[in-house]
Amino acid sequence: MTELKKIVVFKFDDSIEYKVPYEYAKISDLVKDLLNESFIDTDEEILPVDKEKVNPIIFEKVIQYMEHYYIEPMTDFETPIKSMDISELVQEYYVKFLYGKSNQDITQENVKELRELILISNFLGIQPLLKFTLVKLGILTQENQDIIEKTFSKNKNDIDNNNNNDNNITNNKTN
Repeated sequence: MTELKKIVVFKFDDSIEYKVPYEYAKISDLVKDLLNESFIDTDEEILPVDKEKVNPIIFEKVIQYMEHYYIEPMTDFETPIKSMDISELVQEYYVKFLYGKSNQDITQENVKELRELILISNFLGIQPLLKFTLVKLGILTQENQDIIEKTFSKNKNDIDNNNNNDNNITNNKTN
């Protein structure tokens, strides 16, 4: 049995689930820690995810990151960064992953998505994505203070709620 045949199923409810090869998903420290020994007798492991605490659309974007990272790992970069041009730090795919088609179109919606990416990557322990999103937040903060403040001050309690989500996955893990 090869590792690419081993599947992690992130299950939100009866209608939303994401099947990800374990080889891709193990970039997540949480997945690695929870499932390290689970695949001895099975090819598939289900991890319930609370839809109220994790946005499935943003989660899907994180899955895309995992898949691409497996094929082409993001270039590691040193912090503090020496350039405000993120394209000097990482490959084009990753620049587009965070900025979309243009790195000039910064809206409150873009910042909200970035905020959710930070929370999910922190929760899952995807260190390269967390580092990258935090660097982008730092750049945006210097350039767009008003948008950042509006987005991050809206739901300060979400950070605490997201940390509690760790208990939901680990306590509800099914075999």
